[in-house]
Amino acid sequence: SAIEDRNVERTMVSATYEFDNPESENFIDYFKITAYTQYAYSEDDSKLDVASSTSRGVTTPAHQLKNDYDLKDDSYGANLQLRSDFINPNLNHRLTYGLDYSLTSNSRKRAKIQTGGVTATTTVKDSPDSDTTLLGIYLQDEISFNNSKWEIIPGIRFDYYDLDSTVDSIYLQSSKSENPVDINKQVLNPSLSILYKTNKNLTLYGKYNKGFRAPQYSEINTTFGNLAHFYYIVNNPDLKSETSDNFEVGINGDYEKFDFGLNGFWSNFDNRIDSYTRIANDSQGYYRYQFQNKDKAEIYGIEFNSNYNFNAEPSGFSLINSAAWTVGNDTSTSSYTPLTSIDPFKLITGLRFDSESEKWGSELIATYTGVAKTSSSNTYFVPDASTIFDLISYYNVNDRLSLDIGLYNIFDTKYYNYQTVKNESPTAADLDKFSEPG
Repeated sequence: SAIEDRNVERTMVSATYEFDNPESENFIDYFKITAYTQYAYSEDDSKLDVASSTSRGVTTPAHQLKNDYDLKDDSYGANLQLRSDFINPNLNHRLTYGLDYSLTSNSRKRAKIQTGGVTATTTVKDSPDSDTTLLGIYLQDEISFNNSKWEIIPGIRFDYYDLDSTVDSIYLQSSKSENPVDINKQVLNPSLSILYKTNKNLTLYGKYNKGFRAPQYSEINTTFGNLAHFYYIVNNPDLKSETSDNFEVGINGDYEKFDFGLNGFWSNFDNRIDSYTRIANDSQGYYRYQFQNKDKAEIYGIEFNSNYNFNAEPSGFSLINSAAWTVGNDTSTSSYTPLTSIDPFKLITGLRFDSESEKWGSELIATYTGVAKTSSSNTYFVPDASTIFDLISYYNVNDRLSLDIGLYNIFDTKYYNYQTVKNESPTAADLDKFSEPG
């Protein structure tokens, strides 16, 4: 038996000042600054009565186990955005520029207290206490031409990332603890967008941007062990920062009764950080997992969304649609391997009704999820395709209070989230517990 108690406390204070004057004759037409601080504390405690068991020739007597887990996640930061407009007879510039700054401190401690047939107290930290500093400085220029349908938007962003870890005696108590790795990275990423407005309703566009993501503290320095279930997670001091080249083309339409967006994208990654990867077992036969880089990877796909109103007013019936088809491959070798971090095809369609007074409304939503693409050698569980139906309604009491009520998964369909079960055996006796709510 198990009794679990989870508690999350979060306190956030923020302050914002905003100035907007398009007619300003000063250099700055728009100015916004926000400062914030947040303190978050999560507890995940449990009490278990554990039955006697025998595994690998070792018998563990029945005992009681108390788990006392907590996570501190404190942060503060600020962001500043400014805009300057330059209107000329033939050429217009709208400069947007600013900076983002944050400092986040994380600490997670796990205490296990065993009594009864087994008496022991263990306190560990899966990751060392970590401070993560982020600084971004950016500049973007929206260039438009009078009497022209073209718009060009170049941009550039500087990112600074600093991960600083602190080792203490609790972290070193873990039998699997490794010397943590600190990271300090600076990178400059350009971007470029080109828009062409064929008419007042239809816009074509193309985009390019350079992407960057450094490893999080939990990805590079985690050393979690669950030896009772014969596995542990080891850190990866060689984990590199992920970079990418991202391309996108699309078309947006905005008509009296119908609006839509259709876009295709392709991203080419170097050192992509994917989910946990199983590596060689240790000398005692325990499974080992760690975050690893994919030397080369690609992700491409198509996204579509639309909204059709049966009349020209925002009230009444409307038909909504959204679809996303994505493919991801590890391209490090000539034989491409599907990335398990990619979700399967999803289609959402629904019929919505909004009252003329905008006081209330309802929508019936159908969500179809396809089968995930996996390698031919995959032996883990892959869920079947599924379709679920939800009925959701709202009522606006006034401008500040609204009520929602929803009946989800109306036909009580049993279905799974692929990301939840992608590392589970298809013959596992407890597979049902990973299914989504009925």
